[in-house]
Amino acid sequence: MFILEKLMPNGAQARFHQAARFEVHQDATHAVVNSYHLEDMLLTSWQDTYVIPRELKISTLDDVERILSLPGAPFAGATVVDPAAGDLDTARARAWVSVKAERDKCASGGCETALGRVDSDERSRILIAGAVQMAQIAQAAGQPYSVDWVMADNQPVTHDASAMIALGMAVGEHIAACWERAQALRAEIDAADTVDAVSAINFVSGWPGVAA
Repeated sequence: MFILEKLMPNGAQARFHQAARFEVHQDATHAVVNSYHLEDMLLTSWQDTYVIPRELKISTLDDVERILSLPGAPFAGATVVDPAAGDLDTARARAWVSVKAERDKCASGGCETALGRVDSDERSRILIAGAVQMAQIAQAAGQPYSVDWVMADNQPVTHDASAMIALGMAVGEHIAACWERAQALRAEIDAADTVDAVSAINFVSGWPGVAA
């Protein structure tokens, strides 16, 4: 089994995935993976066939799950749970997936700046980085800079170079704080020595910009 919060093509939100079978063909290996929303894995949210290049040798379903979780693969970043692992190891793996989901939700949920709240999803961060670079170039050249940046409430607010750079800093600090909170929770998960101790960890509160 491998765990990853993932929006499936049918719109279902799945977290638990399991390789069901695979067939080795002349040109590639075709692997069938079932995806589930709930950890009891009784009701399938989505089933799909993934094509794995023949040069990646596959002997077991564990190989399928490991390969599909590699960088660039359909389930990149997934946490693979060893089927021989004990209950504590499984609880830790599932807890870490929950933390990463909260981390990404917080990181993309917007943040406060000196001139108001801004969007901080991945696309917005790319646009902000570009605007900050332009502001820095203008500032270094002693040229005027102004942009009407659309804030989280969909209202434009005029930013000069200094304000745009400060906005970028605020977003960067917000993202860093999200990752710092996630790593602190990771340390708590690793330190927990029972399943109950893992379950008692509060993954929801304590995130930047979220009330405790």
